[in-house]
Amino acid sequence: MPTQLEKLLEQEKRLKARIAAAKARQKTRRRKDETRLKILVGAMVINDHFKKGTLSELLERLRAYLTRDNDRKVLYILEELMEDSQERKEG
Repeated sequence: MPTQLEKLLEQEKRLKARIAAAKARQKTRRRKDETRLKILVGAMVINDHFKKGTLSELLERLRAYLTRDNDRKVLYILEELMEDSQERKEG
C-alpha cells in the first residue's frame, strides 16, 4: 500500500504533466493568433495599396524585404493583381 508521501508525489507528477500540457496549448494558441494577425495585417496593407494604386511600391518593398526564394515565389500574385488593376483602369 502506497504511503501518503508516495500518493502526494504521484499527484504532483500528474499535476506537473497537466500544467505542461496547458502551457503547450497556450503556446500553440498564441502562435495561431500571431499567424492570423499577420494575415489580417497583410490583407489590410494589400487592400490599402490596391486602393491607392501603389501596388508596385509594395511589390518593390517586398522584393527587398524577402530573402528566401520560397517566399518570393508568391509575389506573382501581387504582379497579377497589378496587371488586373491596370487593365481595369485602361478598360
